[in-house]
Order: sequence, then C-alpha cells, then structure tokens
Amino acid sequence: MTASPKPSLPTGDLVAPAFDYWIRKSPFFEKTLEAGCTRFSVAEGAYYPIQYASPLAEYEAITERASLWDVPAESPIEVRGPDAAAFLEWAQPRDLSRVTVGACRYIVCTNEDGGLVFDSVLLKLAEDRFWLSGSADWLRGLAVGRGFRAEIFQTEVSPLQLQGPRSRAVLQAFGVPGIADLKVYRFLEATVDGVPLIVTRTGWSGELGFEIYLRDNDKAGALWDRLLEAGRAFGLNVTASSEMRRVEAGILNYGTDFAEADTPYHVGLGRLVDLDKPHDFVGRSALRRLAGAPLARRLTGLLLEDAPSAPFESPWPARRDQAPIGAASVVVYSPALDRWIGLAMLDAATIDEATSFELLSPAGPVAAIPAEIPFIDKDRARMRA
Repeated sequence: MTASPKPSLPTGDLVAPAFDYWIRKSPFFEKTLEAGCTRFSVAEGAYYPIQYASPLAEYEAITERASLWDVPAESPIEVRGPDAAAFLEWAQPRDLSRVTVGACRYIVCTNEDGGLVFDSVLLKLAEDRFWLSGSADWLRGLAVGRGFRAEIFQTEVSPLQLQGPRSRAVLQAFGVPGIADLKVYRFLEATVDGVPLIVTRTGWSGELGFEIYLRDNDKAGALWDRLLEAGRAFGLNVTASSEMRRVEAGILNYGTDFAEADTPYHVGLGRLVDLDKPHDFVGRSALRRLAGAPLARRLTGLLLEDAPSAPFESPWPARRDQAPIGAASVVVYSPALDRWIGLAMLDAATIDEATSFELLSPAGPVAAIPAEIPFIDKDRARMRA
C-alpha cells in the first residue's frame, strides 16, 4: 500500500458567494458569513454551510478542541396532542414506551415495505409533546390516515451543533446550568441571559458533543456571539460538519449512504427495530419477514489500498472479477488511520468473504477491501466522555 497523501489546503483567492433570495437563510446565516464560510449547499430549502477552512483544519477543531456549526436543515417537527405518543409508536419501529420526559432516542421511520423514510433523534418534551426531524408531510399523512389526534407542524426552532472534547467546558463557561451532569441522549431546558434553549447531549461527530436548539430566533446573534466568547479560551472554531469524522464514526447520511429502497437491516440499524413491541407500526410485517433472512446487499465500510487520484464527487461503482457488486457512497481521507476510507452498499457475499475488489474512480480503478464500521472508537468512548 502506498502512503496516503493528505488533502491539500485551498489555494488562490476565495470569491465571495452570491445568494438567491428564494432559498431560506437561517437566523445564524449572517454570522456564518462573518465567520468566513466559503461554500454553501442547499438542504431542506435552506443554505447549509459546508466549508470554512480546509477539511483537515475543521477535522482538527472537532476532534481536538470544539466546533460550532449551523444546521438549518434540522429545525424540529413538533408532534403534540392526546395521541402524540401512540402515533409515534405507530410511525416508527422502536419501542418508546419506557422513554421518559427529558430523554432522546435515535429512531428510523419505515414505509409499508420496511424501507427507510428518514432517521432522526427524537426528543420527549412532555408526555404529549415530542420533537424530531424528517418529513412533516409524511408524518401528517400517517396521522390523518389512522385518525390519530395529533398536531404535527414544522417549528421555527433553530439548531446549532457544538461538538468536540472541549464542548462541555464551552457550555459551562457559557452558563448552562446542569450541563456537567447531562448524560448521553438526555436533554435539558435552560434560559441563559434571556436566551431560551434546549440542549441535548447528541451530535453528528462521534465526539463528545451537544445540540443547541434556540427557541427565540430574535436572539440568534446574541447566542452565537456569546458562545464564541465563552469558547475562546477552549479553542472553539466555527466549522462545517466534518465528512472525515462522520465517516470514521460510521454516522450515516440519509440520501447519500442509504435511501428508501433500503431497510434498517441493510444498513446495520436493525437494533432500532423492536418487532415484538406491544404497539403495531408501519412496515412491521415486511420487517418481520426480513429479520434474520439473508440479504443480497449490505452497507459496509471500505479500506482503500491506495490513495485515489480523483476527488470523490459522485458514487463510484464497485466491481469484483469484472462483475458489478455495488457502489461507494462516500470516500474520504481518515486522519486517524492515515489512509483513505469510505462507505459502500455491496453484494453481501463480497462483504462476508472480505474479498478485495475495485472502485471505479474517474481516474481509474482503486483496490479496496470491506471493513467494519465505525472505523475507530468502536465502543463510542469519545461520545460518552
């Protein structure tokens, strides 16, 4: 295996981005510009910051200090009303009957064929009130179709991610009471200097981290500035989410790594399916048939034998012995492993046999082998620190 060249820093003059008036801007949008965001994408109809510094610099901030980023595509959907709890049992396959107020759960919603509609972190705000992200229209359709008495609407709550080993210290300096004792997949409500927040011990990095939900968008600038001020002593940086770190952690991206044609079993999320829970749910019959059955394809990690010569910009087909066996959904450089890694949906036989195969990059074939995910920190010690 040859040495893995590290991604280069951007060079040349950066051109100020131009923006379209019909694409939504989060309350933190101007602050992301002030922080030096150079690239945006669009997600859920909103501008989504995807790069400030180099990918390596952003990875370093998230894994060694603390990182703050805007996530406008994840404004929560609220589900409330007398049937809210019963409806959410019907809408997804995980047993929520023992979830207490103040707890979060990672869930997936499935269709009648067991296919994945979206994944989300669910917050239980009260016995009859919940937050989650996903498709409000899909959820409303389910509720109306079954006659559930539940109000379902998109909130105007604005989330931020604060991730990294010093993120707890930043929130302590910021003044969030009780943050030192907040456990993984729990949340607390707080008002700090008049800014109303919900803070969850969750995130999209595989590191110690928190998600901060702002409940008054008029206070967005104050919240952002105060967080940066509190984080200065801890090396807090404004970044985008790190593709390198999320792949190392085995965090999946809906629409990239899996889609509605895949079931939880295809992507390693079978633990989120409680087939015997006391409440019926969408897709139960299909998932019961699939449980334990051989699968023709599965999601797997990838270890590349050599550094690719082409940037990864769209899925790379995979083949073994000249026969197609699937495709890679993402390929990135891993600083922790000092090699290139990725995720792919492949024929199950290739994964089970741990057989070498080729990825067809635009610059030519690259040898790879299957690998377990997550690639590092397999017991999630960083997240639980």
